[in-house]
Amino acid sequence: MAKKLSYERYAWFHGRVKADVFPNSTHLAGRFEISHKQAQRDIEFMRERLGAPLLYNPDHRGYGYKEGNYKLPSFLPPIKEYIRRNFCVITGERSTDVVLRFTPGVSPWIAEQEWHEAQEVSVGKDGSLRLRFPESGFVEVAREILKYGAAVEVLEPKELRDTIREEIRKMGTLYR
Repeated sequence: MAKKLSYERYAWFHGRVKADVFPNSTHLAGRFEISHKQAQRDIEFMRERLGAPLLYNPDHRGYGYKEGNYKLPSFLPPIKEYIRRNFCVITGERSTDVVLRFTPGVSPWIAEQEWHEAQEVSVGKDGSLRLRFPESGFVEVAREILKYGAAVEVLEPKELRDTIREEIRKMGTLYR
């Protein structure tokens, strides 16, 4: 998922540069709720590894392209294709619906993400977000859930809820 999010940031930044909006690391950090340092690393990565001819424009306090015909490398797949190929590499034999509830504090950010092409999203009266999607393996989705800590609760299935509970118990023994 982290690679997916990195690609989303590169694509967003590229789009803003192409639209002559002159984005900078502060814009990138704010849009994706990442640290200013991470935003700077993303811009450096685009310049150094993806060959983006980014040039800082002090008059606009943001970046533009030296050459207007730059395109992101084609080896980066579209988001839906990336998820289809990589999100559930470890799979079981049958699919089970996973239902998660996210707190209002992270709901706006989660609402912008695609966890699965068949996901269903609903927002509660309190601003919490309920996410439902089919999954055939819990290893990768459990890792993703744990990243959100107390901001997410597994509602279904019981097996996944128990897996998360057990992992949290193990973590608790490390921090006594």
